[in-house]
Amino acid sequence: MFRFIGFSLPPIALAVAACASSAIGSREPGKTPPSYAAHATELFDDAIEPSAVGYELDLAPTPTTPRNSNLLRERAQVGDAVVRAHVTTVTSKEEDKGRSWQIGLHTVERLAGSNSFPADFTVEVLPTGPSAGILRAFEARLIGKTFVAFVREFARPGLSGDAELHFHLAPDARPDIAAVLAASTIDPVR
Repeated sequence: MFRFIGFSLPPIALAVAACASSAIGSREPGKTPPSYAAHATELFDDAIEPSAVGYELDLAPTPTTPRNSNLLRERAQVGDAVVRAHVTTVTSKEEDKGRSWQIGLHTVERLAGSNSFPADFTVEVLPTGPSAGILRAFEARLIGKTFVAFVREFARPGLSGDAELHFHLAPDARPDIAAVLAASTIDPVR
């Protein structure tokens, strides 16, 4: 059973949204997306940074700024797209393993990556994903919120030719945007 937060969608729109992550259009024809494994799972961790929703955590002995974050730099350089995007829908679904969510996003500004990346895309948060707690706490309050979204398409395990999006959502803040723009103009991370 799907529960729509914000506004309702007709069944055909639901079907299109469900397929959005497997047909994003950023991949060259005939090119297989990479596997979602190893370091890629750290870069595109399906996480929403707590600071992006107003939680400030000071767990690190020395706080890292976006400008000197190696992860931000690498995400910006290897992602299919880095965009400022606002949340248009949050849909939850009860499953055997718990509640999962689909977040519909609309691109406000393209910062880096492919020009063929679609303006509207959907990402999924699994019941055990790193952002499940944020979705449980904020759900409908995420609608209209803007993030810096790092996204990349990966091969879906076990399904030949099918792909899925993985993401990382950061604060829509000047330091993060400046760091993305700087990262896209320097030599790639090796």
